[in-house]
Amino acid sequence: DDMVISGFDGGRLVAVDLQDGQTVWERRVAIPSGRTELERLVDIDAEPQVRDGTVYVATFQGRVAAIDAANGEVIWRRDMSSHAGVGIDEDRVYVTDERSHVWALDRENSASVWRQKELEFRSATSPRRFGSHVVVADLEGYVHLLDEADGRISGRTRVGSAPVYAPPLVGDGLIYIYSSDGTLAALRAAQ
Repeated sequence: DDMVISGFDGGRLVAVDLQDGQTVWERRVAIPSGRTELERLVDIDAEPQVRDGTVYVATFQGRVAAIDAANGEVIWRRDMSSHAGVGIDEDRVYVTDERSHVWALDRENSASVWRQKELEFRSATSPRRFGSHVVVADLEGYVHLLDEADGRISGRTRVGSAPVYAPPLVGDGLIYIYSSDGTLAALRAAQ
């Protein structure tokens, strides 16, 4: 609406007023800890997602959190590391963790609904909801469809051999995939 919400290094999430550029609120989602610089990384590397007045965000080596967009208050937090980020729908928050396990969490309280572990170490992208599926792409150019009810893999196709880092885009009944070699693919799920 009238704010820009952005994540920063150190696990900070900031809301800025669009009219005057003033900070509306600032919240630290995760606190850096550890002995080395690497252990203390808790950066917000992926785009925060907003739905129904709530900001959903993930940090690397930190937490996934739901934040009230109006005032920056924490609704819930859950320890989970993600550099890929989150996707959301009416009921769930979908997270690809640091091991490429894809999770479905309850939007209201962060309770686990399911976890898909078969994509481990494939550097899966942030998940996106597509019909009755959740879609992610990976470092080998594969696009995976997961059943939104239980997370099982229900389809897979390869759009090329280059890694896909950008989250899938979903619209008009299509899944758009952009790979690191510049390939843009539009996919339609089989009926």
